[in-house]
Amino acid sequence: MNGPRNSYDRARYADLVWDMAPAIAGKRRDPAYARMAIDAYFEAVSTDRYPDAYNISSLGPTGWICSTT
Repeated sequence: MNGPRNSYDRARYADLVWDMAPAIAGKRRDPAYARMAIDAYFEAVSTDRYPDAYNISSLGPTGWICSTT
């Protein structure tokens, strides 16, 4: 795939294409872009781009409800 090598950026661009295809190109959404975004988000989390992604205690006493990250 040509494009961003950073998994987070790759996910965001694929997500953008998925979301905006009907509005910009007047085309149906291609599920391949949704899959690409999901895979890239998982890659970002699994490669420690977000080291606290699974650390529930880092969210504080109220958990994810009050998290701004």
